[in-house]
Amino acid sequence: MNLKFCANLSFMYQETNCLLERYSLAAKSGFTSVECAFPYSETLEKLVQAKTNANVQQILINAPRGEAHELGFAAIPSMEDSFRSSIDLAVSYANALNCSKIHVMAGIVVQPTKVNHEAYEKNLTCAAQIFETKGIMGLIEPINKYSAPGYYLNTYERAIDVLNKINSPNLKLQLDIFHLQQIKGDLTNTLRVCYLM
Repeated sequence: MNLKFCANLSFMYQETNCLLERYSLAAKSGFTSVECAFPYSETLEKLVQAKTNANVQQILINAPRGEAHELGFAAIPSMEDSFRSSIDLAVSYANALNCSKIHVMAGIVVQPTKVNHEAYEKNLTCAAQIFETKGIMGLIEPINKYSAPGYYLNTYERAIDVLNKINSPNLKLQLDIFHLQQIKGDLTNTLRVCYLM
């Protein structure tokens, strides 16, 4: 397995607040691929131009999270319309940027119940069906409780369970070593389990 690296424009190049400028900075650093969490403050035209000028490939974007404190809608039963709108917007950005991966965020649920589990599975199933028609890979990522207190998808067991239930070729696990260590530790064995999924 060959490792490939891309610049995360949401975290790197903090010397500028302008996302558009970070594309060229990534290219100057030698990166040929980039990702960013939430590109939605910029118009598609400007993003496409910045990406084209920098001659980089857009690997990943996140679906819109809503307000800063929300972190998505997938596990929130009362926000199905917001979830669907967020997926539609993400797909439009991904298509324009020739980006094949979208991270679908679960949302903040302080005390999850069966209703949240059912909403999450239903919404992800809907998203996976949309992604399949668009040639996009949807990703879900457990996020640790220290970085995002109350985030619904905060265990790998929950992620693997819902992926197995939906069983879609267009919905996979996004694995961040930082979150993996915070959530589970035992990196070697946990990576092996996740890799075999």
